[in-house]
Amino acid sequence: MKSELQAAGRDPVVLHLDHFIKSIDQRGAGLLGRFDLLSAGRVVAPWLAKPQDYEITIPHYDRMKRTSLEAGGSLKLKQESVLLIEGVPAFLMELPISSRVHRIFVDGPEAERRDRVIEDLILRGTPFEEATRIYVERCHDEAALVLGLRPLAEKIFSFPVIRRNR
Repeated sequence: MKSELQAAGRDPVVLHLDHFIKSIDQRGAGLLGRFDLLSAGRVVAPWLAKPQDYEITIPHYDRMKRTSLEAGGSLKLKQESVLLIEGVPAFLMELPISSRVHRIFVDGPEAERRDRVIEDLILRGTPFEEATRIYVERCHDEAALVLGLRPLAEKIFSFPVIRRNR
């Protein structure tokens, strides 16, 4: 999406909601309990209300330590930027938007997702059996919510393989 917009001469800026994952000791139940969507909305609200050159400060989520740091970086938005909010919870964000919104659902093979989730948990020091249990719990926790959001999308892209940028 970003490269397509760049090729069309646009200025895409990606806000990854993973930056807004809460520290492990601050989380509530379920998928939505893991994300601080209110903070994500607050950082982009001024630009959405009045697009202009604006720099937003975003937190940093340390995947290995499972902690969130308040000031982790920044994103520079211009008046003409196209803001891409990446992450399933974006569908549930209520934002003060006066311009057009496009909701796009990206789908991929569940086996690939399973492997990525378990591999990531193992990299953080979780034993294989527990990583598998956590994956199964997340499936039960997330599946209904994620699939329920799919009909809200204007477009659905299904990919045979989803590559990670790490």
